[in-house]
Amino acid sequence: MNILILGAGAMGTLFGARLQAAGYAPVLLGRQADRMEIIAEQGLLVDELDGTRSNWIANVCQTPGDISTLPDVVLVLVKSYATDEAVSSVVPFCHEQTVFVTVQNGMGNWEQIAAHVPPERILAGVTAQGATRLGPGHIRHGGNGTTILGAIQAEPSDVLWDLIQAFRQAGLKCEATDRTLEHIWAKLFVNIGINAITALTGVPNGRIAECAPAREVAQAAVGEAMQVAEARGMKPSLDTVDRVLAIAQATARNHSSMLQDVRNANQTEVNAINGIICRWGQEHNISTPVNMALKNLVHVLERKNQEES
Repeated sequence: MNILILGAGAMGTLFGARLQAAGYAPVLLGRQADRMEIIAEQGLLVDELDGTRSNWIANVCQTPGDISTLPDVVLVLVKSYATDEAVSSVVPFCHEQTVFVTVQNGMGNWEQIAAHVPPERILAGVTAQGATRLGPGHIRHGGNGTTILGAIQAEPSDVLWDLIQAFRQAGLKCEATDRTLEHIWAKLFVNIGINAITALTGVPNGRIAECAPAREVAQAAVGEAMQVAEARGMKPSLDTVDRVLAIAQATARNHSSMLQDVRNANQTEVNAINGIICRWGQEHNISTPVNMALKNLVHVLERKNQEES
């Protein structure tokens, strides 16, 4: 199975290193030439959970035209706001059965891919893998959580089972589901309860559960999202807020991806997380003031970082 990984950030590096170790020789496609050159030279570096460091050969390319073999699977791991451009750029270099897979944060990624690829060639899901980017192609592995994959508007492709087997051989916990959207919503609730708050305050995940003011904001933001989910036909679990706080506590030392983006003066995915709740809330006449405030404040921080860079 020929695997192309779109995005050479923290998740792209982690999945790339694991699949390389299992003998799949994935190709990483990244936008920034200087970073990709470093990765090509040094390989993929992973500071492991046990304190050791692994180093794996990296097969990289800087433009879709450099892809030498048509991929069977495209693992989409770019930021949500880059999904449309990234997918559209590689579709001409894929074959007619190539399957696109998204485990990105937020909502709307599947829809962006579906603008270029038929639903039967798309798999979606979530991953609880944790990684912090330390440099180009260099990460610290923060947790070996489960990746869950399935289809949304079609029967799952046969590639699903091949990919799950590949992930498992690579040491990545992976399961199939027929409730894909439920899992994506569950992950969204977690992102809503943690990401923007940690990005704005600079605290690790655990402070969400431990600090009463942060906990109250998280509870309110998740509560709004649950109302929106119900209006869109979902039935969130009654203990959703408790689960979000439990995950914050279980990942107490982790720094959320949005906090990492803010610290690196990068654009965040807040529009696909808190922002989409605001947009859908307006469509269903549901007030979402907490998510609106979080979204706007993150955008203020993004603009400040951009002006200072």
